[in-house]
Amino acid sequence: LLQHLSSLTRKNLNELTYMYPVKGKSKLKKQELVEALNSEMKKEDTIRDLVIIIEELKMDMLEKHEDKDAIELNIFLMLQSLGYGTIDFESETEDYVMASDVTKLIDNFDVLLLSIQNMYEYSSYSYPIGFSL
Repeated sequence: LLQHLSSLTRKNLNELTYMYPVKGKSKLKKQELVEALNSEMKKEDTIRDLVIIIEELKMDMLEKHEDKDAIELNIFLMLQSLGYGTIDFESETEDYVMASDVTKLIDNFDVLLLSIQNMYEYSSYSYPIGFSL
């Protein structure tokens, strides 16, 4: 991820700070901003939210009977828009590239456990009428 972020322009990095909070971003040098974004984008909560978004996108596309290639492309485009991926235009096939360190972080999340935790959070929500599920 660090290598990918380092290849971005200052303008692209500043755009990412709208999604990932970086204090004092205007005073930071480019490399300092890259390191701050790298740290913020790898936080456990950020990766957990990313996994949830990926799973929701997969489920939505599966419900629409999209094929595997379309699902993978849409996931990559979403990840690219969030700063996690890039397209390698120098390769003959214009490969989609995602940072291997981020891929490992995503793969380490237990999606089933995450789903159960989310169900528990929703089921313990108190409704204003005076009862809870």
